[in-house]
Amino acid sequence: MSECVVKMEMPESCDVCPCLDDYGDYPRCRISEEQRGYNFPIREKRMPNCPIICQLPEGHGDLISRYAIAIACPGQIGIEDGKYWIRLSAVQESINSAPTIVPAERSEG
Repeated sequence: MSECVVKMEMPESCDVCPCLDDYGDYPRCRISEEQRGYNFPIREKRMPNCPIICQLPEGHGDLISRYAIAIACPGQIGIEDGKYWIRLSAVQESINSAPTIVPAERSEG
């Protein structure tokens, strides 16, 4: 299963989650397809296997693609005589030019 980042508030319970399908006999998560019995407290809890893992911390920095950095740095990391070396300037340039997946959140104030 692929992962993705969605900008939304963390739901406190299934009842306020847009992924809940409660039109049948049992509440069902539209993402995980998990179903719970009719007595599952959807207004109080999230399903045990809720795919919404966490909320990013307030004021977080940019989330970047590590894969893009690794691809952009061939030959910049090596080993000679059992010792590792790295060209920091090339790695720094790759980090600075890495695509932003989720932009940094600036705290108000």
